[in-house]
Amino acid sequence: MEANLARIPADLAGSIVARLQRARSVGAFFDAANAAWEATRRDDPFRVARSNVSDARLVMLDSPSALSAEAQRMENCLADYKFLPLDGDVAYAAWRGSEPATVELVWGGQSIGPRTKVDQVYGRLGPEDLISAESSLLEFVYSADEQPRRLVLEGTNVRGLVTLSDIQKLPVRMSLFSLFIHFELLLTDHLRYLLHSQDPIELLPLSRADHVKTKWKTFVANELEQDKFGAMDICDKREIAKKLKILGRSANSIETSIADIEKNLRNPIAHGGEYAISKEHAFKTISAARAMRDWIMDLRKARGGLQ
Repeated sequence: MEANLARIPADLAGSIVARLQRARSVGAFFDAANAAWEATRRDDPFRVARSNVSDARLVMLDSPSALSAEAQRMENCLADYKFLPLDGDVAYAAWRGSEPATVELVWGGQSIGPRTKVDQVYGRLGPEDLISAESSLLEFVYSADEQPRRLVLEGTNVRGLVTLSDIQKLPVRMSLFSLFIHFELLLTDHLRYLLHSQDPIELLPLSRADHVKTKWKTFVANELEQDKFGAMDICDKREIAKKLKILGRSANSIETSIADIEKNLRNPIAHGGEYAISKEHAFKTISAARAMRDWIMDLRKARGGLQ
């Protein structure tokens, strides 16, 4: 400690010493000690060490089970967190101590090399790294391509960690499909309002029109008919939306947006396929989810204005 304090400006060293003297808990002491440690290491070479680390409080854990065991060991797990470097490699870390100390996050896995400095690859924990336990699953999904990992806050405690890979889990699959159903219902309702009594089949290409007519006849024969939109698939509704240029959007914009939603989200989820098998696929799914969110907002606004 003395060696570190001797390497930094006297005014900063004096401030740190005063914090150390005022510390009333282990966590507060670690925070103050960390300020001295941090101030002297910014230009040090960055190394991911899994043992014999220079600071005894920071221990690298090389597996999720090790992190889980560490979290269980600590009554207050506020200082447990996971690194997700950009190259996909995962490093885990936990602060030792009876109370949490300063938390850091490391990023930029691909850029880490023999000349990488510490201050090039780490940053302080901030609001963008957190999400409330009360937030919906979709709130994380909408921004998961920009912030692929967040600590889950419950009150003032960290209760979990969500990462990009979590969007493959069943609860998220259900939420995404429910989002699509919401979008399709609002789209159908909007088209129905715009067409009034006009037959929607008239706006379909011949091949699709024949398919919908056949399906509609089956509904009628079985006394299951409601309206002809019920005999249509999302691709048919997309064609009608393009013809009507709904919400002031161009036909090309409507085609691109809804086709991407079908391809990257609706079809793989509806057919039990993989929609986030890679980072590239995950990003496309997230983009489709945001597009649906925007459609839903615009359709609801239009519905309010038309009533």
